[in-house]
Amino acid sequence: MLLPVTTEITIGGITYEEFLKFVEQKICHYCGDNIPWPLPHGGRDALGNYRSGHHLDRKDNAKGYSVRNCVVACACCNRTKGNMLSYEEMLVIGKMRRDKRENARAETTCAV
Repeated sequence: MLLPVTTEITIGGITYEEFLKFVEQKICHYCGDNIPWPLPHGGRDALGNYRSGHHLDRKDNAKGYSVRNCVVACACCNRTKGNMLSYEEMLVIGKMRRDKRENARAETTCAV
């Protein structure tokens, strides 16, 4: 028996269509790193790396998942923020990570 296809699917308060708009974002909101969105049902990419996770972080963990309360975050930033840091604190840490990564790139390109 086939079930009818519906667009009324929600993911913790976000519709499927809204979730797909998040998936279009490929950069971490906090640190600017690339987001490796998971393959369908997890799975391995062309390099054999397992990819899973949804990369949605709630700005305010006391509130549910909604378009206004969620941002796309890399796994590292998502785990770092957890339930312990505020959105504003994570913005500062994300900027520090971005600056450190950019400085490391600059040092490697300047090295002789």
